[in-house]
Amino acid sequence: MGTQITGYYQAQQKSFQQMLMILAAALLLLLVLLGFQFGSQRAAVAVLLAIAFAAPGALLVLWLTGTDLDSSSMLGILLVFAIAVNNGILLFARARQLGGYQARPATIAWAARQRLRPILMTMLADVFGFLPLAIGIGHGTGLLQPLALSVMGALLLATFTSLWLAPVLYSALFTLTERKSWKRSTGLYR
Repeated sequence: MGTQITGYYQAQQKSFQQMLMILAAALLLLLVLLGFQFGSQRAAVAVLLAIAFAAPGALLVLWLTGTDLDSSSMLGILLVFAIAVNNGILLFARARQLGGYQARPATIAWAARQRLRPILMTMLADVFGFLPLAIGIGHGTGLLQPLALSVMGALLLATFTSLWLAPVLYSALFTLTERKSWKRSTGLYR
């Protein structure tokens, strides 16, 4: 004799599996598109890793508020990934304007300082826009409350990761590839 889980729980598990597949496909597609956009896989990987590190912000807010992780909160995390991609594009496009095709790490840091205000203003507008849903003001907001909470938490962390972590990761990748290139040119690396 065995037990079988059916109903809402089974549908939720299937929904989570589908959402994770969509998330993996979206991240892979983003890697390819960002590589073409920036002309550099270093920048694409830095932005993609910075985006991925925004998700714990959503999970932390959901945990602090005692809200369950459901399909709408997962959708909120996907929504933040789209906003964080935009932040990365703003940052690295500005760096490319300042430093040319292959921007140096100092140029990325300068671009992050220059894009600080627009990225912060966008984040604050989004967070305050979702605040009525997160608080539960109005009829029917209970359904969208997990979405709002996950967006707010992930946006707060995505802003930090876009402005600080992406330039740091790019700098590390830049240094690593430059070091390998130097070793190859001097014959020290085989």
